[in-house]
Amino acid sequence: MPTITIDLTEDQRFNLLVSAMSGGINYWAYFGDDLWEIVDKVQKPSKNVCIEDRVWAAIKAGKKLPVRDVEGYDPVNDLEGEILGYISLKSIEEGEQIMIEKYRHHFFDIIDQNDDAMTADVWFQLATLKDVVYG
Repeated sequence: MPTITIDLTEDQRFNLLVSAMSGGINYWAYFGDDLWEIVDKVQKPSKNVCIEDRVWAAIKAGKKLPVRDVEGYDPVNDLEGEILGYISLKSIEEGEQIMIEKYRHHFFDIIDQNDDAMTADVWFQLATLKDVVYG
């Protein structure tokens, strides 16, 4: 049986990242100070550039960005949650392969432009954790 390869476009990946960061992952993950140290070296904060653009620029630059567990996060006492995994171009590609194999309906929602926060959450979990652990 022939293998069919379907690669998501940069725009599709960026849109999934935006959707994930805008609410899809907020119940289980967040980006800590260590991420911003990496991102700031790639693209400095600016009024004209949104956070998602800066994170995507770091990913495209080949950076491996830490994703932290929202449990244990306490900004009042300056406590960070543990690192659950990392997101990078390589991890995104690996996660998309898992999505095609195990969560095909979510992958086809992306292809059919029918993706939502849940699709983005699954995509992000597969890219960082290599499995759907939350939700």
